[in-house]
Amino acid sequence: MTINAPNNATLENIFGVAEFPIIEPNASTTNPFMVTFSDFINIVATPSGAFITFESDIEGVNRFVDCTLVPCTVETGGIQTVTQLLWSDGTLDTIQFESDISDVPEPSAVMLLATAAGLTMFVGRRRNGPFCRSREFPA
Repeated sequence: MTINAPNNATLENIFGVAEFPIIEPNASTTNPFMVTFSDFINIVATPSGAFITFESDIEGVNRFVDCTLVPCTVETGGIQTVTQLLWSDGTLDTIQFESDISDVPEPSAVMLLATAAGLTMFVGRRRNGPFCRSREFPA
């Protein structure tokens, strides 16, 4: 999308390229330097306006961002404001997006659940032996 500058105005608050990463609500933030992000909004500012691109979920590609250096936006499923463009004549353009939060679990969550279930079955099988035996106690 292209946003043209108002008459005789220049962009005041964004210079060059600005990127705004968007992370899933269930993204692991245990290491804030390596957070996986799913989408991002890229703004390239020019004297005559701004070019805005939105890139979403590239399958099979893991992209990481340092959320201590770049503010990360957590998806909510609603309309969210990422930033505003302030022009020299006082005009303000708001950049927003609306995400679709899926009820389908991420593949990594499914693998974690399968691993936990497998370990539980393995421990149970070792404890009870290969067959469930009934024990008889003398009277």
